[in-house]
Amino acid sequence: DLRPDKISYSTCIDAYSRGTANLTLAAEKAEGLLREMEEASPKKPWLRPDVVAYTSLLKIYANAGIDVHHAMSLIGRMKKYSRETPNTTFLNTLIHLFAKQGKANHAEALLDFMKQNGMADKISYTSAICAHANLGNSTRAMDLYKELLALHESSKNQTTSSVDKFLPTEKTFTALIYSIAKSKDCSKTSMKEIDNLLQSMQILYNETHHPELLPSSATYSTIFYLLSTMKDANAPSRAMELLSEMKRHQQESDNAVCP
Repeated sequence: DLRPDKISYSTCIDAYSRGTANLTLAAEKAEGLLREMEEASPKKPWLRPDVVAYTSLLKIYANAGIDVHHAMSLIGRMKKYSRETPNTTFLNTLIHLFAKQGKANHAEALLDFMKQNGMADKISYTSAICAHANLGNSTRAMDLYKELLALHESSKNQTTSSVDKFLPTEKTFTALIYSIAKSKDCSKTSMKEIDNLLQSMQILYNETHHPELLPSSATYSTIFYLLSTMKDANAPSRAMELLSEMKRHQQESDNAVCP
């Protein structure tokens, strides 16, 4: 039996979500596939879309800059056709979409909903931090980080999965650094503030040895961007130290960052 099923369609939609060329066209093609599934599902239940298909399309919406209202409509369609409700992955993707469009209030409102329903995790918090970072709201971004860190600390005596659930990642720290770079008070930022963040990331890595806490090229690039906007006299020398650090990491590991 070679009839296409929901896995066939969902895989094609997911493929469009991973593409980087012509995002608008990808959104149209993926939308068309999901519509086919929705329209056929009453008579062909094996084509009923699930939350995975809707999440893949939402990811495409986020990358293509599709408007918030259109993205939100996916929730109603999901409930109608798949008879499922949004899960953590779908909602995290929606926060990511809000973040990319500068909708920090939307992102935080959704984060609050997820917290109230026990659905929030490190990705939820990091995406909300990114939303504030894009607007230069460094104070609120830092508050959310502290909240995430407190959740991580309180989960240490629980299972490994519970500990990892709230463990900040390199993306969290990169977003925090970017929030400082975008803030109005960026020129007043001290090297100590940046080094404290890097030290916190290193401490967490030493405790957990979790690979998601290793700095990436994006981390260093964001720091370089921040240093270029600072009035601290030590910024140039610190930039050179970080460049040497990147080179050292590159020599030590095949997976390390590259200048």
